[in-house]
Amino acid sequence: MAPGRTDLTAAVRASYHLLLGHGLATQAVRAAPGAEVGIVNNLSTVFAATDRPQDRAAAHRHDGHVNRWWLDPVHGRGFPADMVETYGVELPVVQGDLETIAAPLDWLGLNYYFPAYVADDPAGPAPRVRSVRREGVPRTGMD
Repeated sequence: MAPGRTDLTAAVRASYHLLLGHGLATQAVRAAPGAEVGIVNNLSTVFAATDRPQDRAAAHRHDGHVNRWWLDPVHGRGFPADMVETYGVELPVVQGDLETIAAPLDWLGLNYYFPAYVADDPAGPAPRVRSVRREGVPRTGMD
């Protein structure tokens, strides 16, 4: 099976517009009396594969990639500056977008399937992290 599209610039911009669309939808749903609005994110705890400083930094980047990138803007903290720098992609911010993205929520849903163990991968694509498979631990259908 061929991989899907792997364009980081397109992915970063699509994620921005996905969150902006959620903010706009939140405003529209709030127009209905008694409506409650939330968001469900697929998040992971992230661990460094070793105590090496490079792997700890990789764990922080992976946390930014899978957790903070989605949570921070929705909760009014904007997009994580370290991840914008890591991606090297200019966000298409228009005046008022970040406030729209941060529209108040009534609840936060969480999909959690597995923790991530990662190591630094300086030659890999942003966020320059590779997953490390831990041997001898139970596996789900998603490995």
